[in-house]
Amino acid sequence: IFMGLTSRSLPATLVMMILFSIFVQASEGATFGIVPFISKRSLGVVSGMVGAGGNIGSAVTQSIFFKSEKYETHEGIFFMGVMICAMTTLVASIHFPMWGGMFTTYDGLTTEGDYYGASYTKEEKRKGLADAAFKFAAATTHERGPDAKMGEINSSI
Repeated sequence: IFMGLTSRSLPATLVMMILFSIFVQASEGATFGIVPFISKRSLGVVSGMVGAGGNIGSAVTQSIFFKSEKYETHEGIFFMGVMICAMTTLVASIHFPMWGGMFTTYDGLTTEGDYYGASYTKEEKRKGLADAAFKFAAATTHERGPDAKMGEINSSI
């Protein structure tokens, strides 16, 4: 947003671009940082969707704000910033039942083992195919809030 507002000053635009780059790298790290917690079994699929979502967002933004004559470049940059801020607010809706979300609490019933084990059938659990997911679940219990009830990891079949 601010980079679009500094279109008349090259030094200010460069400073804004550097700051923008720092914040973009931080947000990408935060986004990919939660990927393993979404689905241990579908880690590759989730990673691919997150990466593709960024590329699609870039292509859509480019098409909307920079391909037509409707916006000057600095206006396109400004509106691109507004769109990025608006889309980023969706992060607040992420909720893990065993940990909660940004503005929600945990449900108090679901354990990490329940959450990560739910994507496996009883037969797959019996064959040991879910063992890595349960090991990951055990390692993620420290993600709970300080007031969360510490239950046992449910790895039963």
